Amino acid sequence: MKSFNFEILKSCNRKRGFTLIEMLIVIAIIAILASIALVSVRGIRESANDSKRVADLQKVQTYLELYYNQNHNYPGYDGSAANYSDGSLLNDLNGITAALPQDPANNSYCYTLAPGSQPGSGAATGQHYILAAQLENHSASNLDDPNAKSYAGDTCGSYTCANGAGDTGVYCVGL
Repeated sequence: MKSFNFEILKSCNRKRGFTLIEMLIVIAIIAILASIALVSVRGIRESANDSKRVADLQKVQTYLELYYNQNHNYPGYDGSAANYSDGSLLNDLNGITAALPQDPANNSYCYTLAPGSQPGSGAATGQHYILAAQLENHSASNLDDPNAKSYAGDTCGSYTCANGAGDTGVYCVGL
């Protein structure tokens, strides 16, 4: 009679799987990779939003130039409130556009007549304006645009135009 080998039976009953330490190591590695991915995506989203803001301001500049061609000055020169956020600028641009672009993060864009072009400022001409947007990435290369630097230190509403990359993060353009 053959004897039964109990060692085989013991090895068959042994549960196979991962130990708690192995599971914790895998979870830690996944967490590290996920945090790296999230940081990368955040930077991409900020850059995309900033690019949209710059494109939006360029679109508004086109609307303002069309207005200027019809009226020989920019909105607000006649003393009317030409404010971007309350809709009065859109009223002035009626017939040119049905809607103004909106900031992707629900911040407001700003429009104002440039210093020296406002009514009551002495030699007011209504020939210059400033558009401004708050960027999410203060070191954005968009701030290195020569047009943005030409308004350094000027204000548009609560925004102070940047002196270049790394300053206030406010992008200003105008004419």
